[in-house]
Amino acid sequence: MKSGSWFNEVEIVVVLDVIKTLTKANIAADNLKGKDITILTPYRAQQVRIQMQLRNAWKEETMGPSPEVCSIDGY
Repeated sequence: MKSGSWFNEVEIVVVLDVIKTLTKANIAADNLKGKDITILTPYRAQQVRIQMQLRNAWKEETMGPSPEVCSIDGY
C-alpha cells in the first residue's frame, strides 16, 4: 500500500487465528458473535488488510455479521 501506512502480515495472521478460535468455540455455545468483537489497529493499512482477509474468510450466512475493524483514530 502506498499510503505510507504500516502493516504486519504476521500480526494479521495472528489476529485472524484468534478471531477464528474465539468465534468457533463461542458460536456453538451461542455466547460470542462476530459483531461483538472489535479489532483495533494503529495503522490504516493494517485495518484494510485485516478487513480484506475477514471478507475472504467470514461466512455471514452461518456466522452472522463479521467483527468490526477500526484504526485507533476511527474508533
